[in-house]
Amino acid sequence: MAHVVIIDDDPLMYELYELILTTAGYKVTVIGAPEQALEKTTAARPDIILLDIMMPKINGLEVLELFKRSPELKKVPVIAFSNLLDKEAEKAALARGAARYIIKSQFQSKELQAVITDVLANPKGLPKR
Repeated sequence: MAHVVIIDDDPLMYELYELILTTAGYKVTVIGAPEQALEKTTAARPDIILLDIMMPKINGLEVLELFKRSPELKKVPVIAFSNLLDKEAEKAALARGAARYIIKSQFQSKELQAVITDVLANPKGLPKR
């Protein structure tokens, strides 16, 4: 199964996603401090990244830009996720190279797994349907 890195500063959220994904058979690495995201994600060598947008110190859009400039991570698909119902944030994430932008509160565990499967099969971001 794929290796997923979750980058989120909210322990409640990342523990929930970690439980959902490990139960589904994914290998999961959690990074709770966005300022360590580049170093720790590079070391983890994931197949896909779930990246929260709203974080302190360095936000997810800034982290995404770092990933897309990194030779080791630039081709790793990133799913930006947030509770922001903001079309501008979605446009900004997609413009910076996110494969998808999802709203946390609108996705259930099976839907998240389906999005991960779709993105791994089609990392350019267009949903397969």
